[in-house]
Amino acid sequence: MGDRVLPAWLEADLIPDQDFGQAYESMDDRQRGWIKACLARLYDRHPPAVGWKVLETGHPRAGYFTLSHSTPLDFAIFLLPLDFSSPARLLAALLPALTAGVGEVLVAFLLQDAPAKGASSASSPLPSPVPSPVPALLTALELAGQERACVLTPKSLDRLLAHLNRLGRPGLLYSFPGLDAGVLPQPGPLGAGLGVAQAPVAAEAGVWLDDPDDFDLAALRFAHPDLRFAVFGPCPRLPDKGFSRRKGDMERFSASAFDAVYLSEERMGQYLGGAPLVLGPGQEPCWAWPGLSAECFFRPRLGWFTWQGDQGQS
Repeated sequence: MGDRVLPAWLEADLIPDQDFGQAYESMDDRQRGWIKACLARLYDRHPPAVGWKVLETGHPRAGYFTLSHSTPLDFAIFLLPLDFSSPARLLAALLPALTAGVGEVLVAFLLQDAPAKGASSASSPLPSPVPSPVPALLTALELAGQERACVLTPKSLDRLLAHLNRLGRPGLLYSFPGLDAGVLPQPGPLGAGLGVAQAPVAAEAGVWLDDPDDFDLAALRFAHPDLRFAVFGPCPRLPDKGFSRRKGDMERFSASAFDAVYLSEERMGQYLGGAPLVLGPGQEPCWAWPGLSAECFFRPRLGWFTWQGDQGQS
């Protein structure tokens, strides 16, 4: 469908271009380079899709054939608390939607101390001046070509979700940890076309050093200002209190409940832990959600039909 999905009233709440420009200028060349490195890895992982896919498969012995069809979702909304601070983790969720060819993409930051959900006021205006997301996030969005972003109150989020449910168009609301309980519906399909999914929690990462210079800890802190880092091995001076020194061998490192680990390729075969993401030296600015791909932003359709002898492909 060619008509728009997101409501026109959102235009007034979009973050102005000047905020993106000021955020970009506030970043130095090294910081912008870290964001660009993250984007480069993600574009390699999620290359642009063709827009729609059709696959026909024959099963003559079973007497039927399969016709699979998928198209990009009409919209995707990424909802974050206003104080969310990790450009790498935001881009890791956003890029698959952009390269899948989703019709309309919105990044929405929720101002959680605004009037509560269900308040009796007729509207829930944003304060003046409107608080802005951290500069690194706005810079990451600009470099990704995603300048359609806004700040919402809980009441305006309710209004947006009601609009989308009325439309019934296929789309996904993807939320990040840190949002107040009760703000969002439960994950899963919401009837009509709207589905809800949540990013995994990322709280602590492990860093294994064989040499103090194996990893750029400043790049790790820039990519994940909110993450705790447990550093094993010969430690350099730690950047801040979010980094802690840990003692122990690879067995203890593997037994730790990390959401991601940083170690060399040589150590990869020794790591027996359950972290879903392992990043080596040079990958400090990067992130990926292993369970999230462009396919998550497609609407699949499956058909089974009786085999007529000359249909399908075996």
